[in-house]
Amino acid sequence: MLDPLTALSMASSVVQFVDFGVKLVSDGVELYEKGRLGNNDELELITKDLTRLTEDITTSTQLGQTKGGKSPSKDEDALRELATSCKEIGEQLLDLLGSLKVQKSGKMLEDGAASFRKALRSAREKGQIQNVEKRLKKVQDQLNINILALLKVLSQLNELLAENRRSETNTQNKIDELRADVLLAVEQAKERVSSKRATQRANTFSEIGTKCLVLAEEGERVAVVHKILRSLNFKFIKARQSAIKEAHKKTFDWIFEEEDNNLTLRPKFLSWLRGGKGIYWISGKAGSGKSTLMKLLYDHKSTKAVLQAWAGREQLVTACYFFWSAGNDMQKSQQGLLQSFLFQILSQCPDLIPIVCPSRCTVEDIDETAGMWSLQELIGCFEILSKQDLLSAKFCFFVDGLDEYDGEDTNIIKTLQNLIISSKVKICASSRPWNAFEKAFGNHYNQKLLLQDYTKEDIRLYVTEMLEKDESFAIISRKDPQYKQLIEIIVERARGVFLWVYLVVRSLLRGLTDDNDISFMFKRLDSLPVDLEDYFNQMMNTIEDIYREQTARIFQLVVHAKSPLSAIAFWFFAKEIENPNYAVEAEIKSIDNAEVALISERMRTYLNACCKDLLEVNVDQSAGLKFLSYQVDFLHRTVRDFLMTKDMHTLLQSRAGVDFDARVSLCKLSLAQFKAFPNLPQAYSLATLVLAQAEHLMCKVITYAYQAEIHNGTAEYALLNELDRSLTVYLNLQKARPKNGPKWVADLGVFRHYDTNEFISLVTAAGLSLFVSQRLDSQPMLLQKASTKRPLLDIVVHPIASDTELSRTLLREDFDIDIEMARVLFVRGADPNSHRAEDTDDTVWYGFLRLCDMNAYNASTENIFQMAQLFILHGAELDIRVYTGTSERPLKILQRVLSQSQYEHIEALVTERRSAKSSPRLWSWLGWK
Repeated sequence: MLDPLTALSMASSVVQFVDFGVKLVSDGVELYEKGRLGNNDELELITKDLTRLTEDITTSTQLGQTKGGKSPSKDEDALRELATSCKEIGEQLLDLLGSLKVQKSGKMLEDGAASFRKALRSAREKGQIQNVEKRLKKVQDQLNINILALLKVLSQLNELLAENRRSETNTQNKIDELRADVLLAVEQAKERVSSKRATQRANTFSEIGTKCLVLAEEGERVAVVHKILRSLNFKFIKARQSAIKEAHKKTFDWIFEEEDNNLTLRPKFLSWLRGGKGIYWISGKAGSGKSTLMKLLYDHKSTKAVLQAWAGREQLVTACYFFWSAGNDMQKSQQGLLQSFLFQILSQCPDLIPIVCPSRCTVEDIDETAGMWSLQELIGCFEILSKQDLLSAKFCFFVDGLDEYDGEDTNIIKTLQNLIISSKVKICASSRPWNAFEKAFGNHYNQKLLLQDYTKEDIRLYVTEMLEKDESFAIISRKDPQYKQLIEIIVERARGVFLWVYLVVRSLLRGLTDDNDISFMFKRLDSLPVDLEDYFNQMMNTIEDIYREQTARIFQLVVHAKSPLSAIAFWFFAKEIENPNYAVEAEIKSIDNAEVALISERMRTYLNACCKDLLEVNVDQSAGLKFLSYQVDFLHRTVRDFLMTKDMHTLLQSRAGVDFDARVSLCKLSLAQFKAFPNLPQAYSLATLVLAQAEHLMCKVITYAYQAEIHNGTAEYALLNELDRSLTVYLNLQKARPKNGPKWVADLGVFRHYDTNEFISLVTAAGLSLFVSQRLDSQPMLLQKASTKRPLLDIVVHPIASDTELSRTLLREDFDIDIEMARVLFVRGADPNSHRAEDTDDTVWYGFLRLCDMNAYNASTENIFQMAQLFILHGAELDIRVYTGTSERPLKILQRVLSQSQYEHIEALVTERRSAKSSPRLWSWLGWK
């Protein structure tokens, strides 16, 4: 099936060709006969134009043959037939024009007009011109009949336009206007098709062709923009921001107040927005409301208005990022920060794409499922951006939760400092008052805000409004004015910690009845700990006995999870109590959106009962898929910190029971979710979203299986076998099987990287050595079968780099060598001298040596040393030459990368191998039994 842009380009080429060809044959002959045209020069220009049009036709038909997987429609078949006919006519016309050209003699040029007329008469007598004219007339008639096909092609652009709107990219207006122009021209053509005036029809087709071409070119540009943006987008890119509660009405209003001369404490934030530079730092205690404030600042209309004044006539570009320590890798890393920023910047300024990432624009038919962004590439983009002094834009970034960054504090500080090298960039950042941030940002008094110094009135406002709007409390307060004293005590005890206030107010109101009096509320308040950790402890102790085991297991799940779990995951988890084998036995059947919503709301009630207020269910609108949009998360980062303390870890383990393993349970519920995943939608952009999220679930199954294997020393054989089977069944259900294997698997980033669709390759890459051992022992032929495209051993030698989201969450990021997996494969007959791929003479051993020479491994020399021993022990060819700038032998390379003692061991091993190719002493010499 043609994509709409290819179809539009093809239609444009056909219309332009027909218009040119008809004019050339009908008008050109008449002009030549009347002697109004020159000879060779004019013919040369005509030939060049015709050649260009014919090449355009050829290119469009080739694209039409290579793109799309579905069967073509009748309209597409008709368009292809017209394009093919035009191509053939174009070649015929070029031959004819070639025969008309006047040939130069040795002395002088013949009489051009006489020579041309002679050739023309000959062509006419042979019927060549009439034949071309007849064929062009037939194509023109067919074009008249198929004019409605153009309307259908234009309707197919709706998906591109819809994606434009969804992504809020600044490319909408132009493509809408161009599409409207073409639609108008086509509608006019429909009215004129029946017209007997050939000139009118010809002019109409010429206009359509020109407008189609302009629209196709703009559409291609916009398509590249969207594909680059899709490659930058990632799962849960807005999840943390969406989960943060909105600020209570009228709280934080003080931050937008102008400074005055009285003694009232006022931050300098407004002044910084209006004309400041560098980094404005918002510091505050845990639970003081930093994230809520940052969300308000980014969304507030006053922020945008004041920043616009700062930007002046230049375009204002804003972007935000909310670090979340309980989230996935992209929610707490430098990679996630920069990738999110670049996505937001390029969405607002698509014209920056060829400037900031030119290499991405030169890739023909860029594929968003491959070649994801590396950290180094992202850093490079921002380095280019910082040097664009003539760029007509100013940038203000908001970064929340620097203390939740999963790395060294100094690294994230340096990242922010690098971003503000340009005077056109400034940043508002928030964090806890840690020493590293105080040292980096705390010296600028006018660009620093200590949040708890300003929120006392906000807390008083919140407590007053929340209590007074409760009917039971209203009755009590009318009886006893001491309620005001209660409010003041809460405000004082809060010490600026909004989270404590939120929990206390909810506790006071919960269970309050008309019979209670104010003294009861004072006693209730005094029973609540002031310290957050003590408060959480008390909440844990109030959980009913019937829920304690389930609660402990749930808390262990959320602590061990690599990213927030969906609400539906807990529905599957509940099945484990009745049937531990539920995930393997579950039917492969999609759950529709209505059922997902119903189940998720039931899980909200279930989690409230089990976990009190420590976990909550948020709806992530950016998830794009109902199935995963209900996310279970910690009430606050402090809850996660509390659950991970040593005392709580011990308590949860004792309550959960000795038979419970959170890693195995996570593996099960991830598999169960995969088996219930929605079917692929028809729209391509939505289908790729579903595939990416299905891939994410598959990644989770394997990740947790790996963790369980390492922790327990046993393979999760049944679960992984079921994942393998479920993949195949799911693919068959989607009816997406090309000749050489399941298309869906081939489209997954990890399988694309390894150029194979074998499940064994995936688990090898993931380091599941115990599972691979069992699988190869039960199916020995898999070792050879998997090697037909890329040997399993080569996957061990060339660990996947962190260039895809999947690789960052699933596979080895440190480019290390998996020695244990290498042993598993060598013992079962892996050949070190096998070719890395079908189209190369390079062997796995050769590739290993090249990577050693390039210092590509982050592994210790001990790992490289052990791997070299394995290769040599199992027959690696020692006499090959490896190109490293010069041609070198293997031992020369190893001598350069290993320590002296390690290399001496290698030399001894080589000597012993050469003297006795298979000596039992080698095994004991290496320390193996």
